[in-house]
Amino acid sequence: MTALAKSLGGGKAAVGAMIARRDVYMKAYGTPKTAMIHAMATFGGIGEACVTSIEAINVLYDEHLIDKAAATGDYLLQRLDELKAKYPAMIKDVRGKGLMIGLEFHDFSKTVPVVLRPVLAVLDDKLKGSLPGFIGSHLLRDHGVLVAFTEYNRDVVRLEPPLICGREHVDAFIKALDEVLSRGIVRIVKDFVKAQVK
Repeated sequence: MTALAKSLGGGKAAVGAMIARRDVYMKAYGTPKTAMIHAMATFGGIGEACVTSIEAINVLYDEHLIDKAAATGDYLLQRLDELKAKYPAMIKDVRGKGLMIGLEFHDFSKTVPVVLRPVLAVLDDKLKGSLPGFIGSHLLRDHGVLVAFTEYNRDVVRLEPPLICGREHVDAFIKALDEVLSRGIVRIVKDFVKAQVK
């Protein structure tokens, strides 16, 4: 849907509607010839946007993508919980629904040996988001996996695979994440720094 929307001149495909009495609409917007501001959006009046939206809805239902996303999302959460149990010093929380998952990492100071924690704890605010950044960088560079980050909590990585994602894709992602996390915090940072220097 997005590719078609872009080819039609828009960024993201979206459909909206507005209902108003004619007299209210005309008072607010007037005719296209007289109005300075219109309620119309990028696709205002273009039938292709409606066709695209209807087809996207048909695909969602015809291919059972909503149910598949729920099942695959449950599987992804289960596999991430396994990694959380395997790497409790790094992974703080796993949460989400369907194929929108949040993977929260501990503050940097919690990932280092106990003797170094008091020293790094004073830097936790400054280092917030650095561990997800290092891990995200390795996932992209070494495994071709792109993850998203959040604004409200920089220690959270957003996993937002497409609705067609299957168990095999989840397994490939978990294998890649496991490989990165298995390096341990010191090597993750060292490898990141080394990659930046090259």
